[in-house]
Amino acid sequence: MAAVGGGILLLHTGPPKTPPAPPRDRLGILSAPPEASARAGGVLISKVRRGGPASSAGLMTGDVVVEFAGERTQRREDLLRVIAATPPGSFVPISYRRRDETLLTVMRLP
Repeated sequence: MAAVGGGILLLHTGPPKTPPAPPRDRLGILSAPPEASARAGGVLISKVRRGGPASSAGLMTGDVVVEFAGERTQRREDLLRVIAATPPGSFVPISYRRRDETLLTVMRLP
């Protein structure tokens, strides 16, 4: 604390606190707008961060996540709910569609 002109000025000297990353950032993907995902019948991936968990699991832009950790994911909110409930370090199965094929992969959440 320092006195300034009869008042008190509080100085913060520590690093700024950063809030925890939103659950979706844990995967390293961006999902398409809800309308596009609805047409696709699952969570449509619009971008995959290189080196992120989704990339390491083999997911690509254009894939449609239809099941995550045994839970059906028809909307982005479904996926976010399951991600938030899954502890870091967990290995989770992901069922997804790529073109006309349904594929399965396993991802380790950071």
